[in-house]
Amino acid sequence: MQFIRPRLSLKIHQSQPHLVSNGSRTSLKTNCLLIHRKPSLFSTTTKTKVKVNENIGEGVAVVKSRGKKKDEPLKKTSNKVEEIADDKAYAEYDATLSQEQRNVLKHVTNGRNVFFTGSAGTGKSYLLQAIKKELTKRGKSVAMTASTGIAAVNIGGITLHKWAGLGIRLGTKISKEKRKNWLSTDVLVIDEISMISDKLFDHIDVIARDIRGNDKPFGGIQIVCVGDFFQLPPVSDGSEKVGFSFESKSWMESMDETIQLNEIFRQQHDPEFIRILNEIRIGKCSEKTKLLLDQCKHNKLDVTDGIYPTVLYSRNTHVDKLNDEHLNKLTGKIVTFASYDKVTLPQGLESTKQRLWSLFNTLDGCLASTAIQLKLNAQVMLLRNISKTLINGSRGVVVDFVPNTETNPAAANPITKDTDKERAPSQLNATHPKWIAKNKVLPVVRFSNGEQLTVFPEKFTVDVPNEGIAERIQIPLKLAYAMTIHKSQGLTIDKAQMSLSDVFECGQAYVALSRLRGLKGFHLLDWDPKVIKAHPKVLEFYSALQKK
Repeated sequence: MQFIRPRLSLKIHQSQPHLVSNGSRTSLKTNCLLIHRKPSLFSTTTKTKVKVNENIGEGVAVVKSRGKKKDEPLKKTSNKVEEIADDKAYAEYDATLSQEQRNVLKHVTNGRNVFFTGSAGTGKSYLLQAIKKELTKRGKSVAMTASTGIAAVNIGGITLHKWAGLGIRLGTKISKEKRKNWLSTDVLVIDEISMISDKLFDHIDVIARDIRGNDKPFGGIQIVCVGDFFQLPPVSDGSEKVGFSFESKSWMESMDETIQLNEIFRQQHDPEFIRILNEIRIGKCSEKTKLLLDQCKHNKLDVTDGIYPTVLYSRNTHVDKLNDEHLNKLTGKIVTFASYDKVTLPQGLESTKQRLWSLFNTLDGCLASTAIQLKLNAQVMLLRNISKTLINGSRGVVVDFVPNTETNPAAANPITKDTDKERAPSQLNATHPKWIAKNKVLPVVRFSNGEQLTVFPEKFTVDVPNEGIAERIQIPLKLAYAMTIHKSQGLTIDKAQMSLSDVFECGQAYVALSRLRGLKGFHLLDWDPKVIKAHPKVLEFYSALQKK
């Protein structure tokens, strides 16, 4: 059953209406689409390979292998997972993966509990999508979760709290619906694991064992954790001490493989910048690095193309204000793009008001907002990878708005994420007719690499196991005059200005700097060498991995 996010309060009738919202108007329809999703089986294997441990400071591979206990029986299933025996075999699953990424894929598909880590720009998110694709192909039920709403939407999942049914406080009674998540899931993925506390990690382990009636770690669910502990740490409310998930008892008992990715893709053309990031990641700032960063205060970024740098702040105080101020300074009318949001419930699930709004709320972490306001010459940022040269974080400027008509030659561009083929307006109307019915024009953007394209709407999807699917149709753009460091996670930014003097968390300065491709696109507004810091427990954790 599909339901569209309404703007007004509504009543859910027994006839299970089809709720339609196009940004500002709401209508009710009684026709419903039924979708049935089949459950899947889980199986595991035990083969292990150990790689030689090397220096972690320079970002080389570290693989920790831990075998199953002798008294720990494997979960029996009629569907035996076929192990990937050699490089040639698993290379076939995704020819675009690097050798070390394929190694991670191999261990995950062989049923191992895996934590894979690596510095920013090593392709962790890309690898995660390949893992999901391969596990789903093998018939496994994969729960994609993350520590924050932004990270969750980026991987097409939901927050760990929401998926697990934890509520705001630990100890919340797990609802019947959330118990289904625990019972039907084969593989639980947790992205941005650095922001999950030890207490929370132990808590979900206890819940899993209890609900599934299985005393194995996480009740026998395969765990895949992703992230970099040198980035943002768990959030503390100040009432008690908060530890990292790797300090938890459950982590020690459950994690079979720890693999560090080393090949850096984002800054691959700037080796000196990679050296700086490697230092800052572990909380070091040599005199050479200080000198280079100080020189960045005098960098004059090229804005002759009309594309200005994004300003990154550690706090949200000035971000919205700066974006609004710059937009209001531009002449011309504001063009508003309204999203088309809908949810689809599984067959047989009652459409209660609470259930519908719960699904709609999963889209709150989506970087593509419900209403995007643009003007001619507005500075924008791309929120999706739409081609090999235009990726999430690519900067541009709005140069035109064109109508959605089949006679418009400007509206055929190779920017669709799924096929990389040209999508004409006729195809666009067939793909997203509800969005097109409300939004009569499309923005034309000239990007910093010189490409000028008409930007089409994209689908942002959140799949909530046993509850349904939430979808947002919206143009993958946002104003790019300013944004917070937190919201920049996962993006690759061409040009940026940064204010780092008020950075307050370990790893926050590293997260900000690692968004860049190189020093050439960077202007440092202010900073203090004291903000370059790494948590001592994280340093100890990665040092221990090196020794093992």
